[in-house]
Amino acid sequence: MVVYSERRELIKKFRLYIQENAYHLLFNETRDSYLYLCIMVETLESHRYLERSFCSPTTYVAVSDTQLVELMKPMNASNFRQAFRMSRQELSNLYNYVGNHPVYHNTRGRPQRNPVVQLAVFLYRMGSGNTLADVQRTLGRLPRGTIVKYCMRSVVAISSKLAEVVKWPDPQRRREIETFLHDKYMIPGCVGFIDGSHILLHKSPSFSVEKNATFWSRKKRYGLLILAVCDEKKRFTYLQTGHFASANDFRAQQSTPMARDPAQLFSDGQYILGDSGFYCDSNVVPMYRRSSGQVDLPEERLEFNEHVATARVKIEHAFGILKQRWLILNDLHLLLKDQDNLTFAYAAIQAVVVLHNLYIDTSSYHWDLAEFLAAQQRALELQEKMEKEERDAGNLEALEEPNTARPWRRERLRQQIHWLLEEHARTRARARARARALNAL
Repeated sequence: MVVYSERRELIKKFRLYIQENAYHLLFNETRDSYLYLCIMVETLESHRYLERSFCSPTTYVAVSDTQLVELMKPMNASNFRQAFRMSRQELSNLYNYVGNHPVYHNTRGRPQRNPVVQLAVFLYRMGSGNTLADVQRTLGRLPRGTIVKYCMRSVVAISSKLAEVVKWPDPQRRREIETFLHDKYMIPGCVGFIDGSHILLHKSPSFSVEKNATFWSRKKRYGLLILAVCDEKKRFTYLQTGHFASANDFRAQQSTPMARDPAQLFSDGQYILGDSGFYCDSNVVPMYRRSSGQVDLPEERLEFNEHVATARVKIEHAFGILKQRWLILNDLHLLLKDQDNLTFAYAAIQAVVVLHNLYIDTSSYHWDLAEFLAAQQRALELQEKMEKEERDAGNLEALEEPNTARPWRRERLRQQIHWLLEEHARTRARARARARALNAL
């Protein structure tokens, strides 16, 4: 059965009306009405799409050689920041940083639009998390193919700076992090915090059924897994992409340089803190978790978890800032149907992480400890439920912490923190006693 479009149906109705009422229109009404209807039919037939404007030319984003295009000029500072997730000065700085990348400059043929325009389109899409259709309607009705090109070029240009912006701290910087965390949180030897995060997909990938299953996460959504390390300033110092959402943190940890070649990344006695899902070794110290059938942790281990959580919350803050500023990471509107699409998705994640590190100081989104502890408790309960299901199925080998001598690192750290806390309490008690003695005099 032939199905006519709305435009074709409208043309048929106009023609039928003109045929049936031609005599009335020509002799009983003004001739202008008849001519007007004929012009309407001719106009409809000369345009391919019904929803596009006939009466005025389509409005596109204005092309300008200046750094602020016509679309951005009317915006005040607040609206500009809300739309593009950064200020005008930060956009100008970003243009100066990546605007000379070869991807923005053709060697022959017609020149590209100003890189500022292309960066603005990319920033709006990443920051708003909208679909291509929404971006097209908002930014001057740019063609969808143009939006895709702008985003791909910007991803290539920004992600090329990953090694410069997201880099492991050198020995001097690690000593600074270690000193800061020791002085503020009384955690000796720590140089960072590690955690994994899911990047949820808007729709199912278009691979085989078997491969699609590897994207399915415990959150009952398709997604990707990223693993990251951050410092005390919530800047990422390491980013790993390439795992799908079905992988756990333990599996992702085994493919990191921290597991393969830790001597190149840590000095003696240094380590990074992680949650209870990581494997405990000499350079990664996770929090304690309850064993099978254990109602609650011993008091000294519970005290350790609560103490290090005050510092480890920084990695949760870092992921929270990243996903709150770049909303596309909460619901990735990308169709994954081949390896090129998957490569672009990982490159887009790398690009927004680079932007996070460059402009973390201007972010105003922060979590407090109470919210983190509540979220952590919910995550622990969910993890225990999943482990119980795995245990009942007899498949807990990948989740159980290996019974080796490596957990001594965590036990020694727990004892050091316990001693520091007791020493701190004694120091404060002596200070209060001296103050009372001076007041008595």
